[in-house]
Amino acid sequence: MAHWNDLFWPLIAVRREEISTPALGILLFRDDEAGQFLGPLMAGAVIIVAPLLLAFLIAQRRFIDGLAVTTMK
Repeated sequence: MAHWNDLFWPLIAVRREEISTPALGILLFRDDEAGQFLGPLMAGAVIIVAPLLLAFLIAQRRFIDGLAVTTMK
């Protein structure tokens, strides 16, 4: 439900495409007449996910250590 709200609330609140959130921006790539352009959709998804994945890979050791400490308590 929280992820749906991340898309649904900006869809209601944002009126201009220039200030849309990344998730809403991917939704705006869709076109009813021409169909979905998979190239731009996948590029947008990579741009959104890449920083999160990179941050996880950099902090992976601390993340796993934190999980291990939490399970010991």
